[in-house]
Amino acid sequence: MHDEDKVQILLNNGSVLETDLLIVSEGLRSTTRQIYFPESTLEDFKFVYRGGRLREHHSYEVGKFNIYIDVNKMLSIYPIASDEIAIQCYLHNTGDLPSVQNKANEILKTSFAGYNEDIQHLLGRFADNGLMFIDKMGMINSSTLVNRNVVLLGDAGYCPTALSGMGASLSIYGAKALAHFIHQNPNDLKTACCNYDTMMQPIIQKFQANAKNNSASFIPDSKEKLNSFVHSFRAASEADVQKIMIDPIVLTKDQLNFKIN
Repeated sequence: MHDEDKVQILLNNGSVLETDLLIVSEGLRSTTRQIYFPESTLEDFKFVYRGGRLREHHSYEVGKFNIYIDVNKMLSIYPIASDEIAIQCYLHNTGDLPSVQNKANEILKTSFAGYNEDIQHLLGRFADNGLMFIDKMGMINSSTLVNRNVVLLGDAGYCPTALSGMGASLSIYGAKALAHFIHQNPNDLKTACCNYDTMMQPIIQKFQANAKNNSASFIPDSKEKLNSFVHSFRAASEADVQKIMIDPIVLTKDQLNFKIN
């Protein structure tokens, strides 16, 4: 429950907390967002993300990344120590989350069945023994992050997906922005939250657009698009590669300093 000045939060034990501001930061599938921001939507990105670590001695060169781009999938292998490998993969999938979770190991193994034996065995060990996270990727679309004294923060309000280049970082940036405007307006939370929303909206749009562009480029949906991407990337200069990989994730000086134009 909330009024113009306070938010009352009913806890599981029946007690009630009263506060000036409720910050909703409970992730992509936030139930609180659905209550207080009913117009917001969770857009299915139609990709499964699976990432984690596998502890074992290996023959990969530490620090040298191995990235495999293919039709409707991408696999990245990051040897981070002589006895540890980080693995990430993106797989096009239109199923619902429960069905994906129930068949997670099968999906991982069959998706790369045509790859060489070393990769197949590595992914098999990763599936059986690795520490991993799996989820259907989604993007939150919300016209506002503020409903009176309830505020959305992080993936709960503007998940850009890991393909944006600022997945976790955008949540951290949002927290810093909100803290900045509250510090700037300690006695006027309405203005602080309004400034936070104004600051965040164009940045959200930028990185959500990045994610869609990156998914189309780095996880092509046809052999023709894959060949075109490979040809373009191989022909690109170092400056071109920087423009492709780095420029889209750079914030302006004003954004870094939380200055609203």
